[in-house]
Amino acid sequence: MNSPISLGFVFLAVSVYAVAIGRTHLGPVAYGLVGLLGVAGVVVMARLRAAYYLGLVAGGATAIVSLIDWSGVVSGRHLGLPFHPGIGAIAGLYLCFRIVLAQRMFGPRKPIGRDPESPLL
Repeated sequence: MNSPISLGFVFLAVSVYAVAIGRTHLGPVAYGLVGLLGVAGVVVMARLRAAYYLGLVAGGATAIVSLIDWSGVVSGRHLGLPFHPGIGAIAGLYLCFRIVLAQRMFGPRKPIGRDPESPLL
């Protein structure tokens, strides 16, 4: 469940789905979100340390923009991703939740074996 590969695919799936649905109806904010989600997906799959922070920013930005769009503050224009803003908000919060669960998998890997400084030798 906490695989960075599957989590990266979820980031990429949200961005590809948004582009596939809204081909010509995406605004500049939506293009920014799609790019941010795509970059976060690739970085998460690479298990870099920055993936944790970039994933939180991408998921949080998706949720916040969707909630602003849903509230109707910016009337007359669809601000976020091309599906219902409630779905975008839930998807953004889900991505943040999964990133927090997978936090320990990012960064350099520790070698498996006995620790020479361990008192249990």
